[in-house]
Amino acid sequence: MNGGDMKCPKLGLREAAILLARAWNNLDASLLEPYIAKDIIFWSQQALTDMTGKNAVMAHLTSEMESIRRSPHGRIFAELGETQPYPLAPDAPEPCVVLASGDRNNVRALALLRLEYGKINSIGICSDAPHPSTAKRTGEYPQ
Repeated sequence: MNGGDMKCPKLGLREAAILLARAWNNLDASLLEPYIAKDIIFWSQQALTDMTGKNAVMAHLTSEMESIRRSPHGRIFAELGETQPYPLAPDAPEPCVVLASGDRNNVRALALLRLEYGKINSIGICSDAPHPSTAKRTGEYPQ
């Protein structure tokens, strides 16, 4: 672990989900910056290629959030949720972020997170599988 890793506490998945939801609810990617791993991977089921590296991912998130902020209908609602694995699936439920656009019930995607050494090293945006409707919603919208 290098000295940069000592600047913020190690995260658990729930804490990482809270941070990501807070960043989306405030449209402020800088809230995530201290918790992002240098080798992070950002992927989306709507994109053909993954994005890698902290600088690229932070630039992408910042640009996306700024674009949403400028949109007249750009309200994002980021709610804490929990994945609900399919019956007989080997995976346990995990914290996630349920992303809605324009209205809290217009759920468009789930954000899934992976951690390594207490930092976020993967953010995945799922709109198909798992389908956003399968997440357990909590009603918590971190500010």
